[in-house]
Amino acid sequence: MKKNILVVTFEREAMDQYSRQLSSMFGEEVEIYGYSVLEDIPCGLSEIDLIVVSCHDVTPYINKYITDHIPVIYIMRTFEKSRTTVLDHLSPDSKVLVADYSEIFAYETIGTLNSIGYETCNFIPYKSGQPLEPGICMCLMIGNTRISLPEEIPVFHLGWYLISYTTMMEIARRLSLDDENLIQRINRYSQKVHLVDHVVFEAVQALAEMEGRWNSALDLISEGLLLINKNDIIIQCNEFAARAAGAYKPGQLIGKDLKDVLPAELMDCIRQNGSCSNEIVRLEKTGMLAAVSKKEILLHGSTTETMITLEDITDIQRKEKNIRVKQSKKGLTARYSFDDIVTGSPVMNKCIIAAKKVAGTELSVLITGESGVGKELFAQSIHNYSARRDFPFVAINCAALPAELLESELFGYEEGAFTGAKKGGKKGLFELAHKGTIFLDEIGDMPLQIQAKLLRVLQEREIMRVGGEEMLPVDTRVIAAANEDLDRLLSEGAFRKDLYYRLGAFQISLPPLRQRREDIIPLAETFLRKWENKRLSPDLQFFLTSLPWEGNVRELINCVDYMGLMGEDILTPDDVPPYLLRRAEQSEKQTSCLEEFLTEEQDLITKILRVLDYRNMGRRTLLRVLQDNGVNLTEYKLRKLLDLMEKRGLIQVHQNKKGISKIRDEF
Repeated sequence: MKKNILVVTFEREAMDQYSRQLSSMFGEEVEIYGYSVLEDIPCGLSEIDLIVVSCHDVTPYINKYITDHIPVIYIMRTFEKSRTTVLDHLSPDSKVLVADYSEIFAYETIGTLNSIGYETCNFIPYKSGQPLEPGICMCLMIGNTRISLPEEIPVFHLGWYLISYTTMMEIARRLSLDDENLIQRINRYSQKVHLVDHVVFEAVQALAEMEGRWNSALDLISEGLLLINKNDIIIQCNEFAARAAGAYKPGQLIGKDLKDVLPAELMDCIRQNGSCSNEIVRLEKTGMLAAVSKKEILLHGSTTETMITLEDITDIQRKEKNIRVKQSKKGLTARYSFDDIVTGSPVMNKCIIAAKKVAGTELSVLITGESGVGKELFAQSIHNYSARRDFPFVAINCAALPAELLESELFGYEEGAFTGAKKGGKKGLFELAHKGTIFLDEIGDMPLQIQAKLLRVLQEREIMRVGGEEMLPVDTRVIAAANEDLDRLLSEGAFRKDLYYRLGAFQISLPPLRQRREDIIPLAETFLRKWENKRLSPDLQFFLTSLPWEGNVRELINCVDYMGLMGEDILTPDDVPPYLLRRAEQSEKQTSCLEEFLTEEQDLITKILRVLDYRNMGRRTLLRVLQDNGVNLTEYKLRKLLDLMEKRGLIQVHQNKKGISKIRDEF
């Protein structure tokens, strides 16, 4: 059945030109009616399928004839490439006179010329009765325009405007004309005319190519897809759906009524009002046990089509098994246990005993300590010592991702939640860690808005994906770690107190390596095992134990790897990384100053240690106690003394409310 197009313009000549162009392109598939606004447009346009208007200025003249059910599109104009070659070699800012039927039309033509790539030319509209500007190098005339010009100005005729490629494609789309020969004609036309918008052209061309790829892709996926219209007519399907319905090819189903081709048991599920998800149906004809889902596609608030998906339950079970295997390969498992912790330190042994006790509970755990002390090692050990050991262990560094990305990584997102979101959405780490443990490293750097969502997860044991509308239950244990001073963050309002108390139900504070020097050599020898036939000399052992190890165990690992690669069988201090040698020299100078300072302040240090014999306390409380007992001391000097005493191993300054504790009395 032919489609009817009404072409509306100001002048009859324009109407005739555009009508001929459309007739040449669409041929016998359309019937074209042309009217200019100077004539009376007849009433009764119910048979018209599309109104094509030359420009927006025409609209007021036809508003009374337009009804809601007739779409209207506006012509984007262009020129034939062969007509504009005279402009290709002009130097920038060349003055070009443009003559059209009127000065207004001349300005519109200049806009078109600029849009097709000639914006470097200095186009000047011809104004009747006014003198010409000096320096004009040529004149462009449109259609049948005729003007008198000096002989020295060459004249070039651009012919009549042509309808742009994108307008032709839009007309075909609006009229649902998808004949292959027509599409080929339009594509050939795009080679003949200038493209008004290159981006639009490339997008449309890519869309046409993608349609072919998409149809092939539909047949490759291991899921049945059926798209039906409001009348239950199948308008698209893939090979999987065709096989499930007992057909050989999708073409045997397209255009058919659902009830005529689908098994009765499947129709019972589809006839349910609204959407459904993962309804289990056995298809008697093929023997398939399928998960059937139905989603309505809404446009402007009403259902236009319905998408039905079919998944083979056996295939789903196989995929789930593969996912579990891949999780293990991707690191969603804990590799370390308490047996992997090398220590002879009483402080560390106390931490291990405490960690083993809490592992048998469902309490959240907060592990604090400097960077590199082994917080994740403890987290993995707790997981492997708990009843959740056979389920995933998922770790994430909260400081490594921006807030928006961190939220979607933790809680997942639904399809269409944001630009670039995966089709079908994505599970978050809390879902991946279901029944297992999630380790939140550097929790102190988590943005406040995400802290609020995390608190709800801890309280309610449920999450909502980004862009989602329903809560999903999760059974996940949370272990968090921080190398920040959480007390400071709490006082500054950078960390929520309610989240701190929820996470801090059980805290483990790991000491830095410099406070358990008895572990340095056993650790170094353990890390050295991968370097065969390498040993630490006595001088190197003494040297290693004297270093401050600001990077803790992680820095020691790097040092051992460097020595194992660069040194001979017997490693000496000369094999240590150069930066550590420089640090040692600086440390010796500082130690000399420290010994001198400690000798001068020996009485004051003794008083501080005696106060700490009674109980641990914070720096300000310690200062107040000393001052109350007649010690003349400033807060700055006390802070400096405490720093030096900690470096000497006399005290430990904790990063939580435990304050300052004494380790030993000897200088």
